[in-house]
Amino acid sequence: MDGFIGEIRVFPWSWAPQGWLPCNGQALPIANYQALYAVIGPTFGGDTQQFHLPDLRGAAATGSAAANGNGVFAGSETETLLLSQMPAHNHEATIIYEAGNVGATSGPVSGGSLPTRVYSGTKNAAGTPLISPSFTPTNPTTTLNSASIAPVGKGLPHENRQPYLAMQFCICAQDGVFPIRP
Repeated sequence: MDGFIGEIRVFPWSWAPQGWLPCNGQALPIANYQALYAVIGPTFGGDTQQFHLPDLRGAAATGSAAANGNGVFAGSETETLLLSQMPAHNHEATIIYEAGNVGATSGPVSGGSLPTRVYSGTKNAAGTPLISPSFTPTNPTTTLNSASIAPVGKGLPHENRQPYLAMQFCICAQDGVFPIRP
C-alpha cells in the first residue's frame, strides 16, 4: 500500500497494514525508522535514541495553527465545570399564601407541603408559644434570601466529546515514498 512516509490514514479495520504502524504513541528506535524520524522527528516525544508516534487513541485530529502547532495535544475526555464556568441563571421558589392556611417553616422545601402553624408572639402560662388562629400576610409577594435555596449537583465530571466514530489511525512507517519538501 503506497503512501508517503509519515502520512496518516484512517482505516475501517483494527490492524495496521504492512509498512504502517498504529498511531498509539509508541516509542520507536531512531536507528530502525530513520526515514520516518527524518519526516516527523521528536514532534510527539522522544530523545536522542528514540521517538514517539502520534497518539490518536480516543482523540480527534485537527488542523494545526500558530497557537496549536504540530504535536500539541489539548482537551480532555471529561470535564468538571466550575461555578465560574456555568452560565448565570436563577432558581425560583414559589410559595403560595392562602388565608387561614399559612405556615412558618425553616429548612428545605422539596415538594412537600408547608406546616400550617403560625406561632403568635404570646405564650401561655407554661411558656409554650400560642398558635395564632388566623394570619393574613401584609405583603404576599416577598423575596426570599438567596442563601436559603440550596445548591444542586454533585460536581462529577461529564462526557465532553463530540459525537465520534472510532477507527484505526495508522502512519506510514516503511516501504513508502519519502516526501520531498517544496
